[in-house]
Amino acid sequence: MPILSVLKTLIPGPAYQVFKGHFVRGVGFIAGGTALGQAVVLIASPVITRLYCPEDFGIFSVYASLLGLLTVFGSMRYAFAIPLPKDADTAANLLALSLLVIFFVTFIISLFIWKAGDHIVLLLKIPKLRPYLWLLPVGVFGASTYSAFNFWAIRENNYKKIG
Repeated sequence: MPILSVLKTLIPGPAYQVFKGHFVRGVGFIAGGTALGQAVVLIASPVITRLYCPEDFGIFSVYASLLGLLTVFGSMRYAFAIPLPKDADTAANLLALSLLVIFFVTFIISLFIWKAGDHIVLLLKIPKLRPYLWLLPVGVFGASTYSAFNFWAIRENNYKKIG
């Protein structure tokens, strides 16, 4: 039995109309995509834990933490404004501005890693992280660009691609 017909029998009158809307369907696509992604991680976990030792997971955790901190500066939060404007031209200009800021911030992070990479490794006391530091600017660029285009997809109500 389709879920909409179950909801129709459980929820009377106008309240059911909320579940027929484009927004709720979009949320369903996003939630389904997230659940599918989590299922893939759960299924792959036993294989991954056999391939890598705990030390590798520690290095990855530090890398992921640095990436998370630096990604905050990726687009300087201009990407968050992309869904807000009423007209498409302003939103497209915000997307272009976000991408330009991402390029600039990635360049600055690349210079910083190139010049101060050894100092970062000494400060964190993880010398095995040094060969992977060059991936930080690549990761910031990728995560920030993904975020900007994700907000564009939200603006365009393209929830299937997000999910």
